[in-house]
Amino acid sequence: MNNRKILLLIGTVLLTVIALGGLMSCEDVTGLGIEPTIKGVWHDDFGETVISATRYIKLGTDGLTSYACDIIAFVEDDWNAGESGSGNFGYFVIEFTDPPIWNPAAQDKFTIVRWENLRSALGVETVSYSEGYKNGTYFVTADAALTGETTADYFAFFSTVTK
Repeated sequence: MNNRKILLLIGTVLLTVIALGGLMSCEDVTGLGIEPTIKGVWHDDFGETVISATRYIKLGTDGLTSYACDIIAFVEDDWNAGESGSGNFGYFVIEFTDPPIWNPAAQDKFTIVRWENLRSALGVETVSYSEGYKNGTYFVTADAALTGETTADYFAFFSTVTK
């Protein structure tokens, strides 16, 4: 085999390895090595909540996007600020990339979404979740949201959704 064919073969192998590595990592942009347990499309009376490994999207009953966020970090079996939930629980940090029309100041700001009591019965999954919210206030950094949002101040109620 001549040098040109060997270099072409090596280049092809390297590109394949790089491409496969990229495909494997696209499932885990948070760097935590896990897929979110609560990923999927969740339904309630107000529309749908779509959760993937990288995005958190709220859709109205008309199917239009109310707002969309990037998921910055995802943690299971823990809550931020040293608090804990019940049942199967966790939280994720989101950054508003397409803020709600009622709060355009949320653009590029951060908040926490907590979830708990993930259950599956008779083929139906349910989960309760709460977005950190206090008078339209969001945080400038993810770290500030992690330490600043506590049960007493930001998580007044949980909504239950089904899959």
